[in-house]
Amino acid sequence: AGVQKGDIILELNSQSIKDPHGLTRLVGNLKPGSEITIVVWRGSKVIELSTTLKKRDEEHVAGFGQDMDKNVETKDKLGLTIVDITPDIASKYSLKDAGGVLVIDIDSESSSVKSDIQRGDIIKEINRHEITDMRDYLAMLENVKKGQTVLLLIIRNSRPLYIAMDVD
Repeated sequence: AGVQKGDIILELNSQSIKDPHGLTRLVGNLKPGSEITIVVWRGSKVIELSTTLKKRDEEHVAGFGQDMDKNVETKDKLGLTIVDITPDIASKYSLKDAGGVLVIDIDSESSSVKSDIQRGDIIKEINRHEITDMRDYLAMLENVKKGQTVLLLIIRNSRPLYIAMDVD
């Protein structure tokens, strides 16, 4: 549709978007093939984009996190269990690159649950610093202290999404 990294989605089909859940609900109520108009804030401008809604590939999403026994899993201080996105995983799930880490599980007692992080999300940035692998990810988290807010850039269903979450 032309939405770019860092865009803030303001409206979908003339309906205001207040939070990611609102966007999800609006999109979920539309049928594949529907023409949609998205209004975004980019830089210092409001931009209107139009596209046709496509059906989500359920097999692609449902497969995330399975067959990970060859990869080292790590549970982080945010309550996420992550693995590196190897070339094999990138290929298996049709990811454009092998950078970042894949969320394969979420501790139900962690702040991650409240922040809308989901299994299958790919974390690409922490506080606007690119993450190439688990080592980068864990090193960036070392600088984040309890009580701070961390900004994550995730890829969900091939779409970028920024999520801010408090560190417990």
